[in-house]
Amino acid sequence: MYNQMSGMHGLSSKALEDLIRATLGQEQLTSSVASDSVQATKVVGSLLHGVSSSESRVLRLASARLGYQHVALGWDDLKAKSNEALTSDLTMFSQAVDILATVFAYCETFGAGRAITEEFARISEIPMISLADEVFAPQPALCAAASFWEHLGGLKGKKIAICWGFGSNFVLPNTAQSLLLICTSLGADVVLATPPDFSLLRRVIRDSRKRATASGAHFEESMDLEGVVRAADAVFAANWCRLDDFNHPERSTDHASRFRNWYFRDELLPHNCAFLTEPPVQSDLLLDTRLRESDRNLTKGWILKRVQGLIASIRHVEERSTSEKPSTLV
Repeated sequence: MYNQMSGMHGLSSKALEDLIRATLGQEQLTSSVASDSVQATKVVGSLLHGVSSSESRVLRLASARLGYQHVALGWDDLKAKSNEALTSDLTMFSQAVDILATVFAYCETFGAGRAITEEFARISEIPMISLADEVFAPQPALCAAASFWEHLGGLKGKKIAICWGFGSNFVLPNTAQSLLLICTSLGADVVLATPPDFSLLRRVIRDSRKRATASGAHFEESMDLEGVVRAADAVFAANWCRLDDFNHPERSTDHASRFRNWYFRDELLPHNCAFLTEPPVQSDLLLDTRLRESDRNLTKGWILKRVQGLIASIRHVEERSTSEKPSTLV
């Protein structure tokens, strides 16, 4: 289903820490940083499928801040193409751009987008970054981890709660799965809180247990949302669909209706506990107005952190690429 050692999830804890610090080091960006880039304008090409328009906006913003040009390559006939045709196109596109950014989230077959992402990373002749696929979302997860790191002064030994929450706009659990891997790699004590029908991919959970053990941390699963949140230093919450219904998320509605009490109230979170969810925020379904408007709600800085994380990731793959072996973060 996926290569657990590839790309973002295969980085060492030191490399992950460096990437988060680089993300937070972009805080002073107020204008284009083209002055310290190479003389010739670099081109970031994007191949995006099954994703909201916000991903393209993040790409354009990050490219502009770097003084690079973003070009949407596009594939109108993607569904009709074989994997061989896709990889052939990639080879041709690679000759015309300097960096490739991808999103392949297939709604027909779970894991198909991840498989083509890993194949692209294997054969790409230029640096490549995956924003997301239907299994993982490394860039949004980097944003969440960096946001918590900044608020808490690091993640080692911190109590991070990754929680399912009630809502009506079901998303893929890809960000939660990537965040789980990143946080356990960095030594955070992580609790995954979900109702019985909404747990994450078992292979990701097994991998996270191993990472937690290796980093001297603790990982557990729970169905006690209130107890988990009351003990947390930071909470990530999202209304993700059931894995069984990933290609028909609307079918999750009946299952979710039994868990309307999986709702986040400001009074439930400990003092100074950070909260984060992926926009758009489902007010009055996922969280109450007081928490939505609170300074502890880090969601307000989501786009800025996404842009900063992508800039750090682009620099990461550029610095580590050679003519013989381009670097990838997938």
